[in-house]
Amino acid sequence: MGEWLQAHGIAAFILKYRLADMGQTEEELQRNSREFMQQTINIANNSNPVEELQRHSNVARIIALAQEDGRQAIKYVRANAAKYKVNPDRIGLMGFSAGGILTMGVALKHDAESRPDFIAPIYGIALNNLVVPDDAAPMFFACAVDDVIVAAQADKLYTAWKSAGKSIEFHVYSKGGHGFGMRKQGLPIDNWIEQFGEWLDTQGFLKP
Repeated sequence: MGEWLQAHGIAAFILKYRLADMGQTEEELQRNSREFMQQTINIANNSNPVEELQRHSNVARIIALAQEDGRQAIKYVRANAAKYKVNPDRIGLMGFSAGGILTMGVALKHDAESRPDFIAPIYGIALNNLVVPDDAAPMFFACAVDDVIVAAQADKLYTAWKSAGKSIEFHVYSKGGHGFGMRKQGLPIDNWIEQFGEWLDTQGFLKP
C-alpha cells in the first residue's frame, strides 16, 4: 500500500502501533491469536458492539492504546510537515482490519492537532460509540459482503456518516472475504485501489 501511494505522489508513513501480547512461543501465539480474533468477531457481530467490547477488557485495552498511537502519529507528522515536505492540511489516515478500527477510533475522537483530513478504513469498523463529530473527515470505505467480521456493522457506519451530512464513498463488494488487501482474486473487489485513487483525486488530495 505504501508503495502504491508513493507511486501516485503521496508520502506514506507506516505506523507501528501497539498490539496485544500473544505469548512467547509459537503454540501460545496460535492459541492466543485465535482467541483474540474470535473475541473481535463476537464484538463486531453483536447488536451493541460497544457494550460487548466492555466485556472483553483485553481487547478494549489494546484498541484504546492503538488508537492513541494513531492520534500521536498524526500529531507528529503535522508538527513535522515542513521537515517531511508534506502539506499539514492533507494528512490522512488509512488502515486495514485492526488498522481500520484504529482509523475509525481516531476519526471519532481527536483534537485539532490529531484530526485526520481524510480517512480510509478498509474492512475496518467503529467499535467505539458511533457519534460522528462536527469536524468528521471525508471517508472512503471498502469491504466485502462475505466478510464475517465487518459486514454486520458496515451499514451503521454509512448511515451515521450520511445522517451527519458528512462526505463518504462506500463500496461493498459481493465477494472478497476479510483481509483482501492488495491481493488480486480475479474479482471486482480487486479494483478498490483504483477507485480509492479516483476518490482522492475528486476530493482534491492529489492536486498540488
